[in-house]
Amino acid sequence: MLADLVFGDDYQRATMALRFQAFLDELGPNPLSDAQSRVTQLVDAKKDQLVRHAISDLGQWQTQLRALANHLEDLERRADDAARADLADAKDRRRQEDEKED
Repeated sequence: MLADLVFGDDYQRATMALRFQAFLDELGPNPLSDAQSRVTQLVDAKKDQLVRHAISDLGQWQTQLRALANHLEDLERRADDAARADLADAKDRRRQEDEKED
């Protein structure tokens, strides 16, 4: 809730980002105070944590997708086997019907 109050909606965030960029442009290169540097380091640390979390999620997704692909491959093989068996049964029935007619 506090973050919502500080950063607001998308429009307010965009406005804040533009103002912040203008502020940094006015300061020039390497204008950060010690406090600002600490904030920057905290932000960088948070970004690293978010990336690590996202990567671990990707690993889980990859494992689950591989399992799903293996399951689909098994179902495809079973369907193919069943279709071949049905076709063979149909041919046998037709042959038997033809033999009865002769």
